[in-house]
Amino acid sequence: MVAPLSLVLSLLALALAPATTAHAPQRQNVPCGPGLTACPVFDYSGGPRWKGHYECVAVHTDIESCGGCLSEEHGRDCTAIENVDEVRCKRGLCVVQTCVEGFVPDKLNRNCEPASSFEQFVLEY
Repeated sequence: MVAPLSLVLSLLALALAPATTAHAPQRQNVPCGPGLTACPVFDYSGGPRWKGHYECVAVHTDIESCGGCLSEEHGRDCTAIENVDEVRCKRGLCVVQTCVEGFVPDKLNRNCEPASSFEQFVLEY
């Protein structure tokens, strides 16, 4: 699965934006239940701007904010891993299960890497 261009552009805009526009104010009394994290919601049209509210995210299992709030650059969007086919978020870490043809999970199952000739042969048979 390849990340949509709009997501890639949004993340790039967030990374290049001045720190003063990309950070939300301190969280005060955000009502998230147990196991959920309050993540600021940004509007990316015309550059990242905090929309004034938060969403509650299960960062230990959420595939698009795995390990932390993606909007604060603490998490990882597992679906954006290059050449990934099937992936999940387990305990705040992306776990690659399968990759697109010609690629295999790396030793830690965090990314996809090109398959060697032997691995390609094994995958085909």
